[in-house]
Amino acid sequence: MSIFNSAEDRIVAVWNENVPVGSKVIVVKNFGTEILETITTSRAWVLPGDYCLVKVEGITGGYPLERCIPAIHDPQAAARKPQANSADSQEASTKA
Repeated sequence: MSIFNSAEDRIVAVWNENVPVGSKVIVVKNFGTEILETITTSRAWVLPGDYCLVKVEGITGGYPLERCIPAIHDPQAAARKPQANSADSQEASTKA
């Protein structure tokens, strides 16, 4: 019996095994018109409705895994500590 309930569960498991929190990624935004080089700030997860998401620095909330490209090799990923999401920080400071 498989421990995975869906293909999305397998995708997330493979991502989390190979792309630790703090890894460099390239995020494709606005249907390919904008590229953001950033780092992951969470493990990936499956949202109800079978959406695979991961949090990245500079974007509030989860971002679709299919639009995130891991760096080819990032040996320092495990040691890197993600910063607080800058958009969250700006939002909090404007509410204060």
